[in-house]
Amino acid sequence: RRTGDFVVASVDGPQPQCLTPAAGITGLAWTSDGWIVLTREGSIARIRATGGAPETILGGPADSSVYNAPTEIDETGALILGRTLNGVSELVALPRGGKTVTPLGVAAPRAAYARGVLIFVGGDGLLQGVPFDPRALRVTGEPRPLGDASISAGGPTFSLSATGLLAFSPQAAIEGDLMLVDRAGAARVVGERRPYLFPRFSPSGTRIAVGISSRAGLTREGDLWSIDVATGVALRITNDGLSTRPAWAPDGQTLYFSQRSPSGVQVAARVSADGTTAPTTIAKSNGAGIFEFAPTADGRTLVWRQDTQGTGRDIFAMPVDTPSAARPVLQTRFNERSVAAGPTGDWIAYASNESGRDESYIRHLAPGSPRWPVSRNGGVEPRWSRSGEVFFRHGDSVFVAAVVLGPRPADAPRIAAPTFLFAGPYQVYGVEPAWDAAPDGRSFVMVRAPTESHLTLMLYTNWIERWKAASAASR
Repeated sequence: RRTGDFVVASVDGPQPQCLTPAAGITGLAWTSDGWIVLTREGSIARIRATGGAPETILGGPADSSVYNAPTEIDETGALILGRTLNGVSELVALPRGGKTVTPLGVAAPRAAYARGVLIFVGGDGLLQGVPFDPRALRVTGEPRPLGDASISAGGPTFSLSATGLLAFSPQAAIEGDLMLVDRAGAARVVGERRPYLFPRFSPSGTRIAVGISSRAGLTREGDLWSIDVATGVALRITNDGLSTRPAWAPDGQTLYFSQRSPSGVQVAARVSADGTTAPTTIAKSNGAGIFEFAPTADGRTLVWRQDTQGTGRDIFAMPVDTPSAARPVLQTRFNERSVAAGPTGDWIAYASNESGRDESYIRHLAPGSPRWPVSRNGGVEPRWSRSGEVFFRHGDSVFVAAVVLGPRPADAPRIAAPTFLFAGPYQVYGVEPAWDAAPDGRSFVMVRAPTESHLTLMLYTNWIERWKAASAASR
């Protein structure tokens, strides 16, 4: 309430009862044994619903973990918590009365639970469910989407009742303008206003491959289109409503992209850049989603981001025609993503939170290669042009750093201090690039979001048994 106190009140009773000052409280759960569990300044405390002094049960000055979003497991009274450690978010379980948490191998900042299903937001923005044993406090299967609506992983964007009624606010793929922006920030509109997703320049710089949402603006999926930069005329490439995240092969003849499979998991696919051939699946990964592709400059290797249970967002690579040879490039407890291929050799740019905040780096593909930071005070969504510059975003601003690669693979690159180019009201996803740099580095394609937004509330009813049956059938 406005006095800054945390209160409890009966819906039909007397005046509210003050329990504790509300400063620093960011989440709560009222448990079945009469306690209210609070997230306060990264620690977990509890207080009797009848009042009294808060009791810290987890975290504190000596604990480097930040805890949040408590939710109770009805069958046992255990808690599921979000924990952030060294910039990485994961789900952990805390038994009733316990002091030690158990990691669940799920990379997410918060979850909800009902009737043997743990739900959370996956790396693709889709609401996911995973079978969960409430007594052993462990995940017992692979994650599977609950539907096709994208939502934000942060904040109270979904809630689940004990009976399984699910309420959530979808993250809409809102209609926006596709903008061509120069280095000074001057911009012009390309084509019509549509719900654009992940635009990418062709190697010639004359066309833009982009996803356009086709499902009422509720997902980051739809169909791929190719748009002429000069005229804005659009050519449809796919027609399945399940395609997204395009990437051009260096010869400009092929598009790699993510496609949602019948099991709900994103797989790697390719299609001719003019849409004259049917898409074909080229790689899948045992229930892990495959996203955001970056073919190397010679066209021989395909690099992508993969969301893996237990390690979160990782970077993988494979020879373009040998899926069985896929291997991890970066697979750590940190989140590596936003992959971009360098202008020569096997260089890539990517973003990682290994330092405790998001920064952009460059490195070779070879496992164990050293990496060099490009951004210095935060940077996401790097793009690497043939002009020898790496561009990245920080907030609503775009920065550039000149990069000179050495003549030998083992040589350290020379990376200039980043400089500011421009800022604007353009889409930023943070996880994966919502923009692109032209091959010559002189212009950029961005999506300008509208100034007005609308909140939608969705309800899922009677879904748990159908979801369990579909999950069992896909094993």
